[in-house]
Amino acid sequence: MPTREEMHSLAQEIIGSYEARVEGIASLREEVTAQRRAAQALLHELDRAHQAMARQQRADLARGRADLTKNEARRKPAVGAWMREVAADHQAMARRQRAELARGRADLTKTEARRKSAVGAWMKEVAADHQAMARRQRTELARGRADLTKTEAQRKSRVDAWMREVAAAHTEAREEWQKLTATMCSKRGAAVVEMKPPKPAVEVTPEFASLRDRVFEYLASHPDGTRLAELEQEFGLPRIQMARVVKVLMDENKVEKRDLLYFAI
Repeated sequence: MPTREEMHSLAQEIIGSYEARVEGIASLREEVTAQRRAAQALLHELDRAHQAMARQQRADLARGRADLTKNEARRKPAVGAWMREVAADHQAMARRQRAELARGRADLTKTEARRKSAVGAWMKEVAADHQAMARRQRTELARGRADLTKTEAQRKSRVDAWMREVAAAHTEAREEWQKLTATMCSKRGAAVVEMKPPKPAVEVTPEFASLRDRVFEYLASHPDGTRLAELEQEFGLPRIQMARVVKVLMDENKVEKRDLLYFAI
């Protein structure tokens, strides 16, 4: 067991240590208090500096607003003057454009008038040329029609003469044949039989001959062949009459039929 003196000594050490700690805590508290006071002083200084800076900024802003107001007041007259100049230039340009448009419209009117006059003169010339050409064509057609009429009359005359010659030749041949038959019958002692000329299948009138010739010319101008229905439509004749005309041409060996088509030979 420790002695009383050792216990007393240990107690003194503990008390000394505690007192030292208390003194340290007291000094630390004082230091903290001093630092707190310093911080508060610094905050006060910062607050005063911030307030001063805010006052300075407000003053600067006030001066800037005043300067801006002055500049704006100076700028407005300048902008107004510039806009008035632009408006004056625009009006002057508009006047020049209107004057140019008026001159262009006047020139266009004059040009249109000249063009109309030229076109009218050209159309009159064309009409005169057309009328002269029409007169020449009518004259040529009249001459051609007269020549065609003369040619047709001459052709009809030649055809009629040829048909009369053919008829005379047929009559002469028939009479010679009858004479020969009568001579042979008299030699044989047989009765003489008088032979009458056969009646023509179609009476060849001038109108029929003209129609026959026109049909033949039409077939000759269509070498690929023509149907009977086409001939009916072309000449406006019924089928029986058109078939009679075509048959006469076939009997005269001028037309031949292949299948349903008729061809000029």
